Amino acid sequence: MTGGAARPRSPVAREPNRLTVTWKEFESKALPEQIRRREAQKNIFVPLSRWVAVREAFVLHHLGVTGNMVSLFRIVLAVVALFLYARFVEGDLISAIAGILLMAWQLNLDGVDGALARAQDRVSDFGDAIDNLGID
Repeated sequence: MTGGAARPRSPVAREPNRLTVTWKEFESKALPEQIRRREAQKNIFVPLSRWVAVREAFVLHHLGVTGNMVSLFRIVLAVVALFLYARFVEGDLISAIAGILLMAWQLNLDGVDGALARAQDRVSDFGDAIDNLGID
């Protein structure tokens, strides 16, 4: 047996606890004033979609999801949605409707990935590139 002091742990930089972020803190980073001003001049559906997207982002943030994860998920959703919609040619109306609903959801998620990235201070060129692979 060796008797000695325990080895000191190396310091590791830790992110702030995502569960301690309040709604106001999250919203102020996810939806900065310049985006609010720009979107206030658009039709009623843009601010409504953003309102929903920021709330989805807040929930996903607390689950540990990142903006890049959402962007990659959007690409998968778009491919599945297009496949389902293409089945309409074969007379499969239910699959076509499911494809349309998935496409609408993936379009809504377009606002979620950016809000998450801004709120988590993880905005990157890579994230921007995969965000633009989604169908907008």
